[in-house]
Amino acid sequence: MANGKKSPGKKSKSKLKNFYGVFLILVIIAAIVAFQIWQQNKQNKVEKQEGIAAIVNGEIITKSELDMQYDKIPEQYKAIITKDSYLNQMIAVKLLIQEARKKGIEVTDERANKEIEAIKERELITTDEDFNKLLGNLGLNADELKNRIIEQLMIDMLFNETIDPTIQVTDSMVESFYERYKGDFNNESLDKIRDDVELALRNQLRDGAIQIYIKQLTARADIQMGGEEINETFQVTGDELCEENGKPIIRMFSAKSSVKSQWAKDAFASITSKYNNIVAYHWVLDTGDNLLTDDIEKAIPKDEIAVFKKYSPEGAVPLFVFGCKYARIGNGYEDLALEEKEFQKIIKNLT
Repeated sequence: MANGKKSPGKKSKSKLKNFYGVFLILVIIAAIVAFQIWQQNKQNKVEKQEGIAAIVNGEIITKSELDMQYDKIPEQYKAIITKDSYLNQMIAVKLLIQEARKKGIEVTDERANKEIEAIKERELITTDEDFNKLLGNLGLNADELKNRIIEQLMIDMLFNETIDPTIQVTDSMVESFYERYKGDFNNESLDKIRDDVELALRNQLRDGAIQIYIKQLTARADIQMGGEEINETFQVTGDELCEENGKPIIRMFSAKSSVKSQWAKDAFASITSKYNNIVAYHWVLDTGDNLLTDDIEKAIPKDEIAVFKKYSPEGAVPLFVFGCKYARIGNGYEDLALEEKEFQKIIKNLT
């Protein structure tokens, strides 16, 4: 490439569109940002002993998840993509998905299925055998591919909403870009290939804007690196964060007749009272009262009962459910100071 300049490449519109379509399913690591979603479907529960590679705004990337996804990278890419850099890409993807969800961006199964059909058409896949072969090459099953596509589409929609409106291309910018790279366009006249030049320029500007956007998300995020556990006695549920008015819900379920329930109630009340960015409930099952209010409630709401049954199917108390992401049945420590410290650590992580 002349003068060491980065070439936009010479692609027709149709070829460029095909490239970005196929990019959804090919195992290609982008130099700027990884658009592929190498994220394992979350299990219902993650063993608390499992090592943690990173925590991104309360969402965990486990070491085993990182290892599993990194092992799927073709060997020729591992020579230039380290596991640490791949983890950074996973973090970037997670931040983008989180931001898309905050903006209410959703992708239906129907939309994902249409994209899968489009992929089959582009890749000339006409039989189940060919499709299964593609899945095998990618190390995915059909459901995993659909989940990856859903997340990819969410990111694309996020960029369409936040990045694309900021990209302004003028005639003078196109002409300047062409003069810089016309050798890469085989010196064809600008009038003949103007659309191709403008598209290449837009893609270059878009890539730069995406880098800045991800840096901004990273700067605002709570990202904890390393393998230390964020808790010792709670389990990670793998569930989405449950909120009320944009605040994580911190719950304790107890019973007046349970001695163990009475032991931690003061610690729970003390810690939750210190935060104004959470919603806290302490439901007493045999009275229906929420101990964190001055009123005396007579019945627990049905949706709160459903939460209790989900995380304590055997009906055991006390039950602690923090943001639906962390749950624990029983008391964790014999020392109330340690109990309070763990409550505080998890709440801080959620907020």
